[in-house]
Amino acid sequence: MQNIAVHLYASQYHAKGKLRWGEPGMGYGFPMPVVGYDSLIGEDRIAQVPE
Repeated sequence: MQNIAVHLYASQYHAKGKLRWGEPGMGYGFPMPVVGYDSLIGEDRIAQVPE
């Protein structure tokens, strides 16, 4: 599952803002490895990154 998140966030579609799941800017709902936390947006960041 983490591999999916890495590929989604590293894609050119995400970089261009053309990739979304649900509302724009909410994330994709896949768990990200800790090294990728800086890339997370929206609900993905809220749910996964500790404060």
